[in-house]
Amino acid sequence: MSLFDTIDGCFMNFAYDWAFARPVRKVFYNLTITGLSVFVALFVGTIEFLGLIGTEYKLSGGFWAFMADFDVNKAGFVIVGMFVCTWAIALAIWHLGKIEQKWDLASAKAAPGNERPAGHRNLVNPGISAAAPGSTCTAVPPVTAPAVRT
Repeated sequence: MSLFDTIDGCFMNFAYDWAFARPVRKVFYNLTITGLSVFVALFVGTIEFLGLIGTEYKLSGGFWAFMADFDVNKAGFVIVGMFVCTWAIALAIWHLGKIEQKWDLASAKAAPGNERPAGHRNLVNPGISAAAPGSTCTAVPPVTAPAVRT
């Protein structure tokens, strides 16, 4: 267990450094880790739930006997395997799908100085919008809350 925790700590340190270097990496990392966490929670919850149902209602048969006798500690091996598989698949999608290059291309097209339609809202910085043709004002005044009098 200590070996797994040490390896996990080293891996997560590398993953955090990689993920937080660029915004698109952070999004990809968060989607991957969230999906994996949801799977693990559903996997463990389903095992516990089915084991409880089988025991409480005294259900019999091969499946229910397996669920009632299932050692949750063995599920840890499945979870470790899912972590390895998920990260291998995520890395393959990242590299083969060239996600970062596509992001860079899309960002270059949306860079300042490129043509944007009038009224276009910048989703990265909502305080900036494209000006109407012939206008020199590109800033949208910030919305402020009214002052509270005490």
